[in-house]
Amino acid sequence: MNASITDRHSASLEHKLRSLDSFEEFFFYMEQVSPALHCQMVHFTGSVEEGRWRKAWEDLHFYHPLLHTQLCKEPGERPCFVRSKGLAPISVIDSHPIQQMTTFLEAELAKPFQFREGPLVRAAIIRGPNESLVAVLAHHSLYDGMGSLLLLQDLLRAASGASRHSSVGAWTSLRDAVGSPDRGGYRKVLGDAEWEKQNDYETVDTRVYTRYLKLSSELTSGIEQRARVEGTTPHGALMAAMQLAGGRTRAEWLRDGLYCNTPHDVRRALPNANNLPGMLTIPLITFLRPAGDRPFWEMAREYRADLAQPRSAEARLAFVRQMDELTTDEQTPAAFLQRLIKSPIQYELMITDFAAYRPVVDYGDLHLKAIATGNNGGATQTQTIGVCTLDGSMNLTQISKQPIEHLLESAREILSKACS
Repeated sequence: MNASITDRHSASLEHKLRSLDSFEEFFFYMEQVSPALHCQMVHFTGSVEEGRWRKAWEDLHFYHPLLHTQLCKEPGERPCFVRSKGLAPISVIDSHPIQQMTTFLEAELAKPFQFREGPLVRAAIIRGPNESLVAVLAHHSLYDGMGSLLLLQDLLRAASGASRHSSVGAWTSLRDAVGSPDRGGYRKVLGDAEWEKQNDYETVDTRVYTRYLKLSSELTSGIEQRARVEGTTPHGALMAAMQLAGGRTRAEWLRDGLYCNTPHDVRRALPNANNLPGMLTIPLITFLRPAGDRPFWEMAREYRADLAQPRSAEARLAFVRQMDELTTDEQTPAAFLQRLIKSPIQYELMITDFAAYRPVVDYGDLHLKAIATGNNGGATQTQTIGVCTLDGSMNLTQISKQPIEHLLESAREILSKACS
């Protein structure tokens, strides 16, 4: 069997860490045809010398072993994580004035990782005289949003001199975290002719467009308080608001309903797991039924209730089994894409809400002003919304290949009216 794509990794296999879990393998294939890398970005005031950034990033490699990780795929074998030899890359560019946060975010999301060419994480910094933008990007097989946020937090700590690092937990797979049995090797493997087609595919256009909006602390507090009174959550309110806001442009969202993906951080369901690195998130895909003339808070309560069952231990095990079935056979990236298109993992809206995470605002002389979070995955028309509350204000990020214009502003208007 042709082994040309593994020749350069023959030495790396001596440093194999483990095989990919099924959801990690899902992203291994998907990243090749439709990149979905994670990006966490902050804007802060204060100044850090370039040398301190580089030293802080280098130091993190001692505490975050995943920074030394890359991917390898042998014929007939499941892809595996191997230890990379070099450091994960970091770029530091001086600019005055600094770029708009959305411009920087779009530029970084347009640079997918090449799994055969080294580490699966990188940092990018645009440094101004008294303010900077800092981004951490990661391959989705290796890190989910929460994992990369913790990495960004530690980079800021180290660069500011506030502290060396946080207590990073042991790296584990989603399968081990939820207690699912081992899946073993492939049921069917590719023949020589099929293996030759590993690179016979076209990557989906990686260009995305981003929007950013910060809600006032007064509105953020109002959403939290009113949601509690109405028997729902801020996330339920966001789901209702995004459906109504998107429906102003896409009438089918109101008339026919739509599917919404709410990534569920499994760490929150496990004891002492908040600091675990890795890919420990599962998608909760629920149907937002036609809006009709239902009151706003009725919609928000319904959507919160719909998310309760998919968060159960049984549902987590069922999801792992679903991923096992999707990756039961060795396949080319092009064949995987066709299977994915026919799978139930389809949605028009994704809202990643880091509701349980409250970023530190001050790192020594550095003061965080804004945070943008999200990934560039999903279909062409998917609207990906990242939500993170910083210093009492919700920060909203919209990422899409075909963004709905003024979606965030319309959602803010709807939320303001609902909370008045």
